[in-house]
Amino acid sequence: MFTQYFGMKFNPFSKEISVNDLYISEDIAELNARLKYLQETRGIGLVVGEAGSGKSTALRRYAESLNRC
Repeated sequence: MFTQYFGMKFNPFSKEISVNDLYISEDIAELNARLKYLQETRGIGLVVGEAGSGKSTALRRYAESLNRC
């Protein structure tokens, strides 16, 4: 399998990847900040983007951060 060939510890393309192992791009960090703002102001928002852009993954990461508080 490619994970052994490249010396990976886990499959980085799995949907079961831990939120702690996700790469946080500038766009994801910005979305995280906006979601936090919506939470603090009790606002409402809409996350839109093309298929595969990471909407669900980013929201899963944010939801996981709520559980740590």
